[in-house]
Amino acid sequence: MQRASIAFRVHSGWAAAVTVAGSVACPSVVDRRRLQLVETFTYKFRQPYHTAERMSLKDAAEFVKWVGVEARSLARSGIDTVQRQLANNYELMGCGLQEVHRE
Repeated sequence: MQRASIAFRVHSGWAAAVTVAGSVACPSVVDRRRLQLVETFTYKFRQPYHTAERMSLKDAAEFVKWVGVEARSLARSGIDTVQRQLANNYELMGCGLQEVHRE
């Protein structure tokens, strides 16, 4: 069984997930997909923190907590699906998250 790693690039409400296997010198993409991090956009702005900044502190805290719970649940489900679908040929051994720097 080959070892594989999965990397993520997060966007507004979703993440690109790319799974690679092989050597560092010659990696091979074995899977790529879009993982939803939001079930349904029920908030006013694309980024949840923009919606939260217009709420009372108490409501904002509850909203941000709920969005985080939903995102973690959907991400976990998506990763589990990748793992199950690749399980016959690949063992997921690691992951990475691309950090975005905006200047």
